[in-house]
Amino acid sequence: MPSESRSEPFVRRFVAAALTAGIIVSLTACATESPGSLAAACETAAPDGNSSSTITASEEFGVKPEVSFPQPLIANQVQTSVLTQGDGKVVLSGQPVLVEATILSGADGSVLQQTAYDQNGGSLFTLGDTALPELGEGLKCIRVGSRVAVVAPAAQGEAEGADPAATVFVIDLIRAYKAKADGADQIPQSGLPAVVTAPDGTPGITIPNEEAPTDFREAILKKGTGDKITETSNVIAKYTSVEWGSKTVGESTWSTGGATILSLDDTATVSTGLRDTLVGQTIGSQVIAVIPPDRAGVGGQPAISTMVYVVDILGVIG
Repeated sequence: MPSESRSEPFVRRFVAAALTAGIIVSLTACATESPGSLAAACETAAPDGNSSSTITASEEFGVKPEVSFPQPLIANQVQTSVLTQGDGKVVLSGQPVLVEATILSGADGSVLQQTAYDQNGGSLFTLGDTALPELGEGLKCIRVGSRVAVVAPAAQGEAEGADPAATVFVIDLIRAYKAKADGADQIPQSGLPAVVTAPDGTPGITIPNEEAPTDFREAILKKGTGDKITETSNVIAKYTSVEWGSKTVGESTWSTGGATILSLDDTATVSTGLRDTLVGQTIGSQVIAVIPPDRAGVGGQPAISTMVYVVDILGVIG
């Protein structure tokens, strides 16, 4: 089973605070980047509103800020104000990003949670993750290198007397990664499940109606041109696993719109079969592996059955 053992994904670290505030916002599509203003680059970016524009943050990009704003802060939609403009590419829906973040209560300005700001790369979040859609909407169309203030409104339909104050995110957008594997399609190989991908990259996997292979099999479905994965890489990936015998999906990052970190130097949390599949591959590739039980388990324990993995290799941390 893959694990985010090096750095717990941003969404898991912060969703509790966000859900406590009762945030429910839909995610919309983003246009293609073009020169000029953010509005020209991405017309569906969250607007700069009366609430987000009141937020100030001390210190420079990448340094833990002191945040201030009038309290209580109320908003009726997601708003984003750029506090420091970066010069990188805009980020789009589906992209994993590394961020440093401070999350505050709009009611009293108290800090709900905060990343380390320790120059070790930040925390992982994916624009479009269904667990925290309002943050994805707020970061959509923002340029890498920017510090932004995102205001997320309280949920509609809350119980009478619930706190109507917004949640405030101050985000330093450090780095962005590919949204899906974008390498060149390779010739399919016999003896492996068939894989087709939706426009957003979600794979559809068809398991043959035959007994599961007893040998380890792997193939490259899309060949990327990025750096090679090493035995100590921390790989940012999207993946789907399917049990061959039952033909049921075991895990899929695509189902929640997220991504994960696979730490290949930690064989207690990544199966030896999956580790061997990824080492030596290149960023931008999509790979498939059929892993028998003796190589599909973790921590030295074999899996119950043969597992199939389709993995998009989107980047590395560090």
